[in-house]
Amino acid sequence: MADLYAIPLNWQELRMQVLARKTATYRQVDRTERPNAEPISTNHASDRFPAFTIAFQPIINVETGTVFAQEALTRSLTGGGAASVFGSVSPRGMLTFEALCRKKAIRTAAACGLDVPLSLNISPAALTLNGRGAVDTLRFAEQMGLRPDALILEVTENGVIDYTATANAAMTPLRQQGLQVAIDDFGAGHNGLQAFVDIKPDIVKMDITLIRDLSCCEARQTLVHSIVECCERLGIKVIAEGVETIDQARTLRSLGVVLMQGFLLARPQVEQLPQTCREILNQIEKKG
Repeated sequence: MADLYAIPLNWQELRMQVLARKTATYRQVDRTERPNAEPISTNHASDRFPAFTIAFQPIINVETGTVFAQEALTRSLTGGGAASVFGSVSPRGMLTFEALCRKKAIRTAAACGLDVPLSLNISPAALTLNGRGAVDTLRFAEQMGLRPDALILEVTENGVIDYTATANAAMTPLRQQGLQVAIDDFGAGHNGLQAFVDIKPDIVKMDITLIRDLSCCEARQTLVHSIVECCERLGIKVIAEGVETIDQARTLRSLGVVLMQGFLLARPQVEQLPQTCREILNQIEKKG
């Protein structure tokens, strides 16, 4: 899910502010990597970063019953979602904090013994950001023992079009090393098809708005079937997110979707790598 996208729209102004930071500030914010860390106080009061932790939610292959990947999600220390965490970060510190979240997710996943790909959210603006973007994320993952082909970067379709040219230039050498790129929330915005063509993703994550009421909506079923068919022809994997009911999962299976994520299969768990329940998988596959 697109859990890390409380990103300001005025990128040019933000970029100038972020690049003006002093090196000492970055040393201070590294304290957020420690579990249960206290809020960080940098050189500017507006740049204090909230304490946070990392939860994981699996993406399940319901056909094989295996975990395809684990998505890292930012959580507050009291269990609040990403919105409650990012809502207290100032615009000038947003991209730096986003990078800290990815860094902590990688460190936590490695400590948990991750043996499947790790899916990380990244904002369109951060794809090409020097020092806190995709290249830095990949470099840190390698330091923690994660290969490039064990990483998936999820970028939301909203806003990605503004960075297509620079993003493709930056991502091409990383993808050649095995890094996978996913378009998150596909179908939620008006730029989905353009992002699909321009970014040429390895994975498409269909938004929950396409999944909701899927089992009783012929129009949604037709649209999902078309997405699946198109992606199959292009060699793109399809993930359905926000799967909450057996009926939704069964309908998705009938439409050719095998990769699913949602509360039905497993809820996010803090600093743990959750699996899914075999009984749920059996119910999905059960006929009638």
